[in-house]
Amino acid sequence: MLQKIKPVLVPLWLMFGVYLTHFYSDTLFHFVAGMFTITVGYGIFIFGYTTRNLVKEPYTQFLSVAFLFIISFDLIHLLAYPRIHLFIDGSENLALQAHLVARSLEAGALLAATWFVGNHIRWKLAWAAFGTIFWVTVASIFYWQNFPTYLANGRLTPFALASEALVTLLFALTFVRLCQKRAAFDAEVFNWLVVAVGASVLAELRFLFFDHTSGNVMIIEHLLKVLSFYAFYRAMVFTGITKPFALLLRTEKEHKEALAAEVAARTAELRASERRYRRLTERLPDLVYRYHWKEPRGYTYMNPATEQITGYKPEDFYANPNLFFDITHPDDRVWWTRYREDIMDFPWYQPIKSRIIHKDGHLVWTEERIVPIFDDSGELVAIESIIRDITAQKQAEEALKHRANQMSLLYRTGTLLNASLDLDVVLSTLLTELEQLFHMLGGEIWLVDFKKNDLVCHAASHHYQKSVIGKRMPLTAGFAGATIEARKTLIISNAATDPRYFPLFDKEYAAKINMLVNVPLRVRQRIIGVIQIGAETDNSFSDSDVQFLESIAGIAAIAIENAR
Repeated sequence: MLQKIKPVLVPLWLMFGVYLTHFYSDTLFHFVAGMFTITVGYGIFIFGYTTRNLVKEPYTQFLSVAFLFIISFDLIHLLAYPRIHLFIDGSENLALQAHLVARSLEAGALLAATWFVGNHIRWKLAWAAFGTIFWVTVASIFYWQNFPTYLANGRLTPFALASEALVTLLFALTFVRLCQKRAAFDAEVFNWLVVAVGASVLAELRFLFFDHTSGNVMIIEHLLKVLSFYAFYRAMVFTGITKPFALLLRTEKEHKEALAAEVAARTAELRASERRYRRLTERLPDLVYRYHWKEPRGYTYMNPATEQITGYKPEDFYANPNLFFDITHPDDRVWWTRYREDIMDFPWYQPIKSRIIHKDGHLVWTEERIVPIFDDSGELVAIESIIRDITAQKQAEEALKHRANQMSLLYRTGTLLNASLDLDVVLSTLLTELEQLFHMLGGEIWLVDFKKNDLVCHAASHHYQKSVIGKRMPLTAGFAGATIEARKTLIISNAATDPRYFPLFDKEYAAKINMLVNVPLRVRQRIIGVIQIGAETDNSFSDSDVQFLESIAGIAAIAIENAR
């Protein structure tokens, strides 16, 4: 119970103790009351100045500077008291002038401080402002002696009345501003500030509505001033010592709660952004990854498209930071080496086209765009990349290129074949052009010898061409004979095991041929020979390739017939 009423009892005991000095003498009462306010005021300044780097509240910093100059005028007021006689001009007017300046400066500073709640203050600017006001006023009172008179014939001058009214108004406005800013203050600090400002307002009313020479009124005014400064002490010094981080504006708990709330809000925003990012990347058909460049290096994110494009799961890349390098085609690893050795000069803006080896073994063409992530110092910390599967695009490009080459070959073949009547030159030229276009394993041209009614090999483009050229076989033998008999193109798989195989040369060579295309050479409905093209894979020739070979065969047949 005592602890609850202690904050109320202490100022009452203090005021009562000061009041008792009045019974000894008014001078002692005035001196004790004045010294109390001066001591508290300088204490507020010392506390605020020494803790300015700890309690970085603009409100506290501003008022601590203000109280140094306010109390300095209160000291002049005390020393200028007529019964103390420390100044040559020990008139009551000098004391009241100092009192007016002190209260005006106090009221103005308290009101101005409410605008610094939560805002930044320039410490040096505050010193300069209050210092200028102090020294100009001191010079006006003591040196120039042009400061307006406070008393005239024992009565307050109009200047004094107007000044006291203005001071009272400023204190009242300060009270209103404090109430408006209540949420920004610690509850205990706010209550003591209200008491301090309220006591100051009541103290100043004695100059407006009561005889300033009345002893009882003067006692009440001084006791209210003692109460006001005690309240300032409780708000700014006592609370600052007992609760140093809850002096003004917010308690430490509120700081932590505000910080935690801000962190939580930003974390939630970041998580929401991350969810949006993940939803976007996880729906993309392109592979998206983030690679942490600083040690320990490794992948920190791989989207689900990783497995579709590479055949490997994201977990495989997390476990092996070099997996992408490992599955990159050996001929395309040069760019990896380049950006690892010269990372800062790497042309990030250029898309990188390369081949990767899918987990099932087939090649995948990719186009990668890399975005470097740098920290504030310009150091590379990560790379983010989007990899697109362009296999279909590459295949289309290759098909278009292949088709263009076919058309070019078709034109060249027609020109070259018709430009010569030498049969050997015609046939050699034909096989050379076909070999360049199709990258075939081997090729042969068999022509019908109508006199002997058999087939003769006139040209070949494989390892055994010298042993095959000039060889003969029956008109109906082998794949050539089957083609003549069928009068159409025949496509043979696994030629060495086919029963129609005619063993003119080593079966080891024949075993390499997985696909053999036999195209008849036709002139006016008469078959004059067969072109045979062999390849190592079953899918070496597409339907369009076969159609092209038939077109070439048509041109070649005419040239061969003319050369004969």
